[in-house]
Amino acid sequence: MFLVTQAGLIVRLARVKNKCQLYEKISHDDRLGLYMDYEFQDFELKTNQRLLIKHGREIQMPGKIYMFLLVLLENAGSVVSRKTLEEVVWKGRIVTDATIYQLVARLRNVLDDYDEDKPIIQTVHGEGYRLMPAVTSVSEDQPGIPASRKSKLRPKGLLYSLIVIMLIAFFWLDNANKNDKEQQQTITSAQILPLRISFIPANLASHKTSDASTEWLFSGGMFYLAELLSRNTPLITQPPRKQWLEAENKSSLAIELLQDKKTDVVLLVDAGKDGDTYFSTVQIRDIDGVGSSKEFRSSSIRQLMAQVSVWVQERLQPSATGSDVITMDLSKDEFAIESFIRGMAAQLQGDAKKAIKFFQLSVEQDPDFLKAWYELGVAQRKQGNYERALSIFSILLQNPNSLTGQAANAAGITYWRQGEYKLADAAFKQALENARELNSRHSIRSILTNMAILSMVLEDYDSARKSLDEAITLIDPENDPYSYGAVMNNYAGLESRINNNKEAIAYSEAAIDAFARAGELRYKNTAKSRLSGILIALGRFSEGESLALQTLEFRRQSEDRSGMVASYNTLARVAVITGRFRDSENYWNKSLQLLIELGGSHDQGKIYASLADLYLRSGSPAEASVQIELLQDIAVAIDSEVLRTRHLGLTLRLALAQGELQQAQEILTKMASGSSAEAALYKGDLLQIGGSSEAAEAAYLEAASILDGSGKNLAQAEIQNRLTSLYLEIDINKAQDSIDKTQQYSPFPYPLLKYQAIVSYRQGQHFKAVSQLEQLKASANEFWQPEDQLLLEKFSKKL
Repeated sequence: MFLVTQAGLIVRLARVKNKCQLYEKISHDDRLGLYMDYEFQDFELKTNQRLLIKHGREIQMPGKIYMFLLVLLENAGSVVSRKTLEEVVWKGRIVTDATIYQLVARLRNVLDDYDEDKPIIQTVHGEGYRLMPAVTSVSEDQPGIPASRKSKLRPKGLLYSLIVIMLIAFFWLDNANKNDKEQQQTITSAQILPLRISFIPANLASHKTSDASTEWLFSGGMFYLAELLSRNTPLITQPPRKQWLEAENKSSLAIELLQDKKTDVVLLVDAGKDGDTYFSTVQIRDIDGVGSSKEFRSSSIRQLMAQVSVWVQERLQPSATGSDVITMDLSKDEFAIESFIRGMAAQLQGDAKKAIKFFQLSVEQDPDFLKAWYELGVAQRKQGNYERALSIFSILLQNPNSLTGQAANAAGITYWRQGEYKLADAAFKQALENARELNSRHSIRSILTNMAILSMVLEDYDSARKSLDEAITLIDPENDPYSYGAVMNNYAGLESRINNNKEAIAYSEAAIDAFARAGELRYKNTAKSRLSGILIALGRFSEGESLALQTLEFRRQSEDRSGMVASYNTLARVAVITGRFRDSENYWNKSLQLLIELGGSHDQGKIYASLADLYLRSGSPAEASVQIELLQDIAVAIDSEVLRTRHLGLTLRLALAQGELQQAQEILTKMASGSSAEAALYKGDLLQIGGSSEAAEAAYLEAASILDGSGKNLAQAEIQNRLTSLYLEIDINKAQDSIDKTQQYSPFPYPLLKYQAIVSYRQGQHFKAVSQLEQLKASANEFWQPEDQLLLEKFSKKL
């Protein structure tokens, strides 16, 4: 027998009632094939129960997902159009492409449809979706009930039964609630000052716990114990960190954490297995020394963790003595808990791929294990599987639960990485509202930081600073160096964007130091990556590239594939800036290969755009054209405004490269809405090709004005180089002034040194001109072209 809270049961019954009402609504629609069982691949759909079954495991189907699957089954092998989906799933209401795409992603997650070579649901671009496996259907006749009445009898009968059950439950819960009130009051009265409690895995017993076969319980079990305690006591739990697990002297580590006031209480916890029996030895330590210690044994992991949790509650919160362990969003399934603990152990080691495997096992064993679903979503996001992650977070957000705020924040991060900024903003606002209701300072700080990052992406720097300024007031730098490092790292990003580069570097170094003090090596590496980007933007290419290589090596060792993508992208950018086109192509392709494995469509589109840019810079328009077509396919498939804009700009550049001026002008007209430095730049290019020097100059100056003070040094240097190239044809003095302005952005020497050499040559300084070209040749890499060699030879003849 187990206790259930009144609110919890009401929610469960309400959900069942809602399902019955949905069932009743669709049961009258004979067209949808109710009372027909469908079998396909490893699945069976029982429409009379609205159950999907795989290998005997029942999977409940939310309304729209069920309707979508049903219409696909009824049209197996044929394309189901968008119009049909709107009529059947949304009852004729017009919906956005993004809404349909999310529904497809959620159904694919239910079906484990991750094999791109053999998909269960095939996307037919521009047409709709097709179910690929063969489908068999079996009519389910029920003796004694006419077919015309079947859909009218069963749902209502079930609904009436549920109403009776709910009435009985309310009377029983009212009684039970009276008995529980006294116990709940004692817990509330203890909430005077929340204690910060840290968990350190340690060898305390005579048992050997370093055996690889039980190490998962030794490390991952601490996370589960932290979850139990955080739900039952007013404690601020701080789960173990990888460096704590690797520390040689755990007792000294505990004393250090207490003396540095990073925690109020430390739980040193040992765990392992003797034959069929699990054991755990727990020691409670505070600033005065060891307070209590006890060993626990059980044949069940769940019972073992519950015993430890209750004992710790009794020691730290005496008024909570005897309270049961509440597991609202956890599980009561032994094997689901074991898989979850193994998954958390893998997370602790930074192995997201392995963690995904165990979290998937956990939710298969208990589909109601919400915390395992949440951690599965986070692990998928860390691996770059954004669509799978979003499908999980969306399901968690469908009904209010204890993970609503966390799921909304995680969804915001995922939308942001996909380039869906409006959806990200809405998710973050939902998460912030939830965190403020709970008065969770840590959550508020984390969400504000994420909102600041999004504001920077949208170039709303005032909002970004406002969010960071509020976040920093919620942090004690000495006691919470990790949070301090996170905010410092984002201040660095903000300052670099508004061209305050000295401040940006100082903030980056502060972030690296804070993460080092916190022992957060992964985030220290992230801060190094930020600093790498700042140095590259400042023209300190060698230093920036060196840091990027360091971060790549760390991410390789930790098998952080999403992080490896970021490092490859940074290295590719610095390679193309410095004229190493083959290196850049190699890095972009490595990044693309990882993204194809991870399934990040939006990020794949960005790589296609980057490759197209590379080929245009290196004079290979035919290869650029291929990448532009691939970019277009993804932009249409995922309905991404960001990718569509990138596609438009690249198409314009391709037209200019191929001399198709009329097409370029047509595209430019589409881009002309609003103030865009990119549009002004391309307008200048088009005018210069057409021989309108004055108008081209005005367009370039407009582009420069738009970016003035933006901190986008590389883009500003590119515009200034265009002006210099123009001035070399019409006014040598203006060309020299433009060169001087360009130098303030610390650009790569090509083509700046080339333009300086031309000015020097025209001023009669032939030796200087040759020296400048020789210097350029030594550093230009693949930027150096045959015409540059001819220019050098021409200048040399004058010596």
